[in-house]
Amino acid sequence: MAQLSLYMEDIAMEDKNVPVVEVKDLVVHYETYDGVVEAVNGVSFKIEKKDVLGLVGETGAGKTTIALSLMQLLPHPPAHIIKGSIKLGGEEIVLPDDATKAERKQLEKRMKEYRGKKISMIFQDPMTALNPVQPIGDQICEVIALHENCSKSEAEKKATEMLEMVGIRPERYRDYPHQMSGGMKQRVVIAIALACSPELLIADEPTTALDVTIQAQVLDMMKDLRNRLGTAMMLITHDFGIVADVCNKCAVVYAGEIMECGSVEDIFDRPQHPYTIGLFESIPSLDKDVERLKPVPGQTIDPNDLPAYCSFYSRCSRRTEACKNCDPVLTAVSPGHFVKCIHAGGKEDGA
Repeated sequence: MAQLSLYMEDIAMEDKNVPVVEVKDLVVHYETYDGVVEAVNGVSFKIEKKDVLGLVGETGAGKTTIALSLMQLLPHPPAHIIKGSIKLGGEEIVLPDDATKAERKQLEKRMKEYRGKKISMIFQDPMTALNPVQPIGDQICEVIALHENCSKSEAEKKATEMLEMVGIRPERYRDYPHQMSGGMKQRVVIAIALACSPELLIADEPTTALDVTIQAQVLDMMKDLRNRLGTAMMLITHDFGIVADVCNKCAVVYAGEIMECGSVEDIFDRPQHPYTIGLFESIPSLDKDVERLKPVPGQTIDPNDLPAYCSFYSRCSRRTEACKNCDPVLTAVSPGHFVKCIHAGGKEDGA
């Protein structure tokens, strides 16, 4: 009995140490008429319980593709996970590209059980996330009934509470999406995502189209979920202010690659990659009197034609000929702080 007790304690300890999600060397391509789009290129990260990881970067960097990969909602085809691993609670959810129909059907069955309960997502466009012919309250109730062991009346009661939590009056339970403004639709999507208190919440620009007051309420809800339930989150945003307010970790994404990642303090106080520095310099400041903002120079690189060397080379203020000799890898410049640049940490010419 003593040996069995110790064995069970070991298992419990192992479960505690398993990340909520762990991504290793993820590569995602899209087949198009213009060729292959290399949307995600060797992305790796993990999110522990109570972690809030902020993914930042310009539009088209691959942030949403990463999120859809975690949800297993990539359209197949044209999207293909070429290689890599995604583990939810230690369980692998990536199939090889040549997986059979039966294997894909089995995975989809598992993911239907996981979506909403184990992993949930606040989508960027509420217009396409809601069913136009179903009342909003019923859409929330449907998620609760699917994952919770409760009666219909209990599910309806919780759905009403979720609407109130996001600032929508209970009497609008029977309203349809077309009867609501864009901001209110976004609140409904948030209520659906939070209804079953998922272990991992992915939020793709969750405060888009919301007024300042509701933005603050939504961000407070997310922080409360993290503190009260230990919910882990991945927040996709262009707003560094939201990252500073909500996140404890940050990853800067460019051309489908993580250019820099670390704690929020590392990224905000000690940015190392020229792209990260450029993003911060382009932010308006009330403390500085400037006539013109300083944008990141150049145009975002074409994902159909990525170079064999650093993808940020053409826009980089620190580029040298040495940058063309290799494709840099994420390198630690301090504990927990990684940068994909041969000049990181004061190195010159890749030395």
